[in-house]
Amino acid sequence: MNSMPDNAGVLVQLPLELHYVIEPVLRYECRSESDVFAVLDSATSQVLNHLAHIAERVLTNDHYPMVNQFLDKYEINDHDECTKLYFFFGLLDHAGLSFD
Repeated sequence: MNSMPDNAGVLVQLPLELHYVIEPVLRYECRSESDVFAVLDSATSQVLNHLAHIAERVLTNDHYPMVNQFLDKYEINDHDECTKLYFFFGLLDHAGLSFD
């Protein structure tokens, strides 16, 4: 069983089926669009493949509406980890990956 990262904060409140996004959200730590571009500028093919896998999983399971519901409840202005969640999907989007 995977342990929850110490810095997950309110992300532990995500529905269990979305817990697979927590580790990458915290790993890439995007808090702005400039962070997104910085990650993409240095992304290896392995990183891009990992992001593609996550985007495909979100899309296949129609999980993005649950992400939006979560962000409606836990706003990005109130929780740094939610800012990272929001911009993680910006990262997927700017990488050209479909998730919704």
